[in-house]
Amino acid sequence: MRRFAVAALFRCRCAASLLLISVPWPRQRNWSPLSTMAQKRCIFDTDAGIDDVMALCYLLSNPCVDLEAITIAYGVAHGRPGAINMAKVVSLAERADIPVFIGREKPLGGGGLPFLDQWRKVSDELPNVDLPVSFRHPESEPAADFLKRRLCDVSRGDVSVLATGGMTNVAQVLQDCGASSLRALDEIVIMGGAFDVPGNVFSCMGFVSLTKKSEWNLFVDPLAARQVLTSGARILVVPLDATNMVPLDDDFISAFPLPEQSTPLGKLVGQVVRCADGAGVRYAWDPLAAVAMLERHVVEIENHPVSVEIDSADAGTTRRSKEGNSISVAYAADATAFRRCFIDVFFAIHTTKTSMNS
Repeated sequence: MRRFAVAALFRCRCAASLLLISVPWPRQRNWSPLSTMAQKRCIFDTDAGIDDVMALCYLLSNPCVDLEAITIAYGVAHGRPGAINMAKVVSLAERADIPVFIGREKPLGGGGLPFLDQWRKVSDELPNVDLPVSFRHPESEPAADFLKRRLCDVSRGDVSVLATGGMTNVAQVLQDCGASSLRALDEIVIMGGAFDVPGNVFSCMGFVSLTKKSEWNLFVDPLAARQVLTSGARILVVPLDATNMVPLDDDFISAFPLPEQSTPLGKLVGQVVRCADGAGVRYAWDPLAAVAMLERHVVEIENHPVSVEIDSADAGTTRRSKEGNSISVAYAADATAFRRCFIDVFFAIHTTKTSMNS
């Protein structure tokens, strides 16, 4: 989860911003072709920030996703507050069957640094975001233990991991078991890194950045990032190169359904998006990774090995490499296709096929 002046996101008044939308998409929309495809089983490994909330709402709303569990990664939110917030989103979706597991609270290692305390406080509390009071409490089993158990259990079928925070949980599993032992792992889709564009670890709020190349998800635990990206597992990385092309701009905001057109999860995402209006440059980091997991056509991909710097001032920096296992890297994104795929699932007309076909 990346942050450009995160606290500013919440200074607006959501109630007032609900009036800002002027050009909604048509009420009658075509159901996505994905609705005829088999469901993709998924575990969401998330650091529970604001764009993670958006990505979770998408996963819960897309009929082609079977979300089995949520694991809280090391990153912008602390473990338990982040788990509770994600559990409340699950409660809003009336999916009490989805468990939430809390992960490790410290990085595996490397020369990176944690997110700023101010940002972590905002992500822990999610001010001005309306979430249910009741929720299923997080599980007592550690996230890494659950991941090991599930990713080795072929009897339940293959499952993908969408990782949108630090890669600590996933790296711990790969470190303990090895990629070849995780026979039920289909692929890992990662939001993180920056290849041909600058990073986003900027100096701000008293924090002095020594790098212009690193992206926050890899910067917080560079060693974990290296272990995952060079593990030999099937991987798609969605770096800043692609997410920079999907801003939360006026086009995105104007396309979002009005509250009366939205599902409950759509109303929550609409609240978050409209609160971001006027808060500076922001991008759909984690939502793009979630969509790309299902809709590869929204990104342009190259396949090659990568390296990750772990000990220098540029800890977390990703580079092309000539050695090692090839992974898929999304270097560009189609903003129009992304908006269509992401926003479509939040229109209330998609809640029933009878209304869709009438």
